Amino acid sequence: MPEPHETREQRKPGRPTGEESGAGRAALLAAARELLCEQGLSQLTSKAVAARAGVKPTLVNYYFGGRRGLLQEVLAESSGENTERMLAVADREGPPEARLADLIDGMLRGFAEEPYVPRLFFEQVMFAEDEELDRFVERSGRASFDALRKVLRDGCRDGRFRSVDPEIALAAIGGLCVFFGAATPLLQRLTGMGPMTPETVGGIAERAAALILHGLMTPGETET
Repeated sequence: MPEPHETREQRKPGRPTGEESGAGRAALLAAARELLCEQGLSQLTSKAVAARAGVKPTLVNYYFGGRRGLLQEVLAESSGENTERMLAVADREGPPEARLADLIDGMLRGFAEEPYVPRLFFEQVMFAEDEELDRFVERSGRASFDALRKVLRDGCRDGRFRSVDPEIALAAIGGLCVFFGAATPLLQRLTGMGPMTPETVGGIAERAAALILHGLMTPGETET
């Protein structure tokens, strides 16, 4: 039934009824993330997400404005979780090289667990309109870079890292991680590298961190 003082004509199209509101937005996001891991980005449809969440397909339009809006929120949610992990690593005690290695491990591990994220990043952020790009930066992008920047500054301050251009270093570290995540199928064909999975990502992250740290560490310092 319509809500009090609201006719069917007044109800916003796709608005959840009382029995649907318990599932709502969070259930659709969770369902989308599950299906993206299982089937990939190209196979995802609003109808399939709604079916997995146990709600009507019209709720995808109601909450997100359609499939594109849903994917943007999936990326925002996943990126927000990753940013929280990065900030926790950046703020903890310990050698900056160990924290940087853990940041790289965490980013790559997130991509291994949710392999659709790097592709979503390119589609929904890298080639997005200015408004969407600004929204991503404010919601999680800036904080992620701040976490990396803090560790780099700590390393330079302590004399563990060389004096490097922080913007170039940040771009190199972030670009390496995103490229590994997005280009794994290509790298498998070009180099014979194995797939990046939750079981293999530790070794890949260790080698990637060693490459970055080799260029960062002050001569005479050793990696921890």
